[in-house]
Amino acid sequence: MKKLLLLSISIIFIACENDEKIIDPVYEFAAIKGNQTANLNEFSNSEVGYPVLVQLWAAQPYAQDIDLTFQATGTNATSGTDFLLSTTTLKIKSGKLVSDTLWIKTIDNEEVSTLPRKVEVKLLSTSQPNIKVGLGITNPANTSILFTIVDDECTTPLSIFNGTLTNAINWGGDDVLKAATSVLSGSQLTLIGNLIDYGAFPNAKVVLTLTPAFSGATRGTATFGEYLAGTDNDGYEYKFVQTGTGRFDVCAETVSIAYDIYYKDGSAWVYWYSVTNVFSV
Repeated sequence: MKKLLLLSISIIFIACENDEKIIDPVYEFAAIKGNQTANLNEFSNSEVGYPVLVQLWAAQPYAQDIDLTFQATGTNATSGTDFLLSTTTLKIKSGKLVSDTLWIKTIDNEEVSTLPRKVEVKLLSTSQPNIKVGLGITNPANTSILFTIVDDECTTPLSIFNGTLTNAINWGGDDVLKAATSVLSGSQLTLIGNLIDYGAFPNAKVVLTLTPAFSGATRGTATFGEYLAGTDNDGYEYKFVQTGTGRFDVCAETVSIAYDIYYKDGSAWVYWYSVTNVFSV
């Protein structure tokens, strides 16, 4: 009986020795932070880029730098024409869990795109072979960001400014809305209406020159310099002297100008006050 018991214990011991040891694997990931899709505005993101960062998902930071490589693939979008990357490599520096920053910027041009423009910025690899790209074992997430470039051009003609406009006048107080009419002749835009928020001068006039930023541009400067506006119902003669740089934007359907108002007292011009006008279709 005693020998049988010892034999049983021995068999159990050997069986336990031969059992496969279960090891729970520990995975580490490097994944792009934030959403997997985003919009890039052609105009505003040409000045302020969109930041791309990578998060290290690990129990603790590494004692050495981790090098990351990226690739940008455009659909109806070309690097150097539609967008720019600040770099195609980043580092997660030793002792850190977040990388430095890759910036993507748009290139603001005046070409109207009839096809959607997209750019995929993809994290390709890390210098640590044990770190998996993306978050998760199967179908890893946040391996890339798909950007859509939002065009700021339009096919609207400059003649949109012909006709009746809404005029928001600011003379240092609250905006005041007054109607105005406009006539476009070539690059000359004639504006007529209560342009200084003064009831005695309901038909003041100023003629602007609209100059595109470059050939074919849908926005640019609106200038008149100094303009003799004529005599109003109170018998005074007026002139407007432009201040700052006026702007027109066909896509936004606006023209904005600022100027000082002078009236003639005898033979002398006297400054009265200043206004900003924003005309919109």
